[in-house]
Amino acid sequence: MPTPPGECRLAGHTPRRLRQKRRPPNLLRVQPGVSGPLLPPSVRGSPGFVVLAVVLLAVFWMPSAQAQVDPTERRLLHVGYNQPTEGKTPIALYAFYLHNQTNFLREDWTLRAAVAPVWFDAQLGWKNAFGPNTDLGLLAAGGGFARTYNEIRLGEWEQDESFTGHGFTLGAAAYHVFNPGDRIPLFGILAGTLEGSYYVRDDKTDPRFELPQDHQDPVVRTGLRWGGQEPDFRSPLALEVSAWYEARWRLENGAYGYDGDRQLEAMSHLYWGRILGRYTTPDRRHDVEFALTSGGSIDADRLSTYRLGGMLPFASEFPLMIPGYYHDELTGRNFLLLSGNYSFGVSRDNSWRLALFGATASIDYLAGLEDPSRAHSGIGGGISWRSPKRDWIITGFYGFGFDAIRDDDRGGHMVGVVLQYDFLLDGGWDRYLASPRISQGLLRMFSR
Repeated sequence: MPTPPGECRLAGHTPRRLRQKRRPPNLLRVQPGVSGPLLPPSVRGSPGFVVLAVVLLAVFWMPSAQAQVDPTERRLLHVGYNQPTEGKTPIALYAFYLHNQTNFLREDWTLRAAVAPVWFDAQLGWKNAFGPNTDLGLLAAGGGFARTYNEIRLGEWEQDESFTGHGFTLGAAAYHVFNPGDRIPLFGILAGTLEGSYYVRDDKTDPRFELPQDHQDPVVRTGLRWGGQEPDFRSPLALEVSAWYEARWRLENGAYGYDGDRQLEAMSHLYWGRILGRYTTPDRRHDVEFALTSGGSIDADRLSTYRLGGMLPFASEFPLMIPGYYHDELTGRNFLLLSGNYSFGVSRDNSWRLALFGATASIDYLAGLEDPSRAHSGIGGGISWRSPKRDWIITGFYGFGFDAIRDDDRGGHMVGVVLQYDFLLDGGWDRYLASPRISQGLLRMFSR
């Protein structure tokens, strides 16, 4: 039964009264022209607080950042950071180098690697391995802190129930294009991996809190994607409609926490989809982007469900961002998220840009992590600088979360910065308007 507004009841916790303030309706407000990579929504624990919390794992992780072997040379550095202005939270930060090399050792091999201080993620892609339109990807990832879990409940970081996790991923994926030669490609993906997770206590973890068992999970994921979006802030056009399903078997499962008050499920199912569009005017003065993402689950648990909040565009495969909230603050079984962004150049050469962005979500919470309100919205604005060669892009932004709980009240503030550097850039925007297949198709479509 839903908890009445203004009161929250959780097992073992005293009800908390919230001063009710009039809030604006949950309408689409608009997010910084930085949409994340092409791939489930954030389903891992939030980044750790010990080192550079390398959330990079999800960026180009498991079934690859595209439903194909990436045909474009890339040498990109990505850095992102969020800082709430109130409350104590885990560090929300990523920093990684993305290397995509075509013709690696053989003409039909492509190496993609994302490397951070304590984590790596790599795929060796074999073009047309199963026929003219079907590619193979061999996947490997591993390192520290990527399986870290932070319990955030009612706007408070529960450090006594949080812990550090390390792990690995090994597997393979097949990528098939159903409509070769069409203006916008339709890709299918089938991936199978084995994921290992190993947990250790943090300094603040309660000695009475029992950690979940170390476990190895066979995971199967399948999906369809029509179109796509590049893992690059400068990509001027994008169009995507995609649907995904993932099944996760836990070979080691069972109760953990305080006297077994939470469960590691034996099998979890996730299903989600996204509709996304982005258009930049030919003079690059105006840029508009929107995304509608929705997901559901069966028998999800804390370590396999959806996490929403924050503004880190490359912190997960499908970033579920809401301005003004902590990174991964909200935990849901099912959700609907609508977000948008509008940015425009304020200098003659468009090197300086302003952005307005926002998001609104409706969430069915995981048991034990309920919030008094199902609806959450945030808005914000930012300013970006792009170097004359467009190799550097730096964006600073501010976000306000209307429904975030802070000190028995509503309203959360945060600031952040994202940075991208391209080591390969030559020729500026022309390279991005002419290389990847999806951009060529969209250019032809919009030029009619």
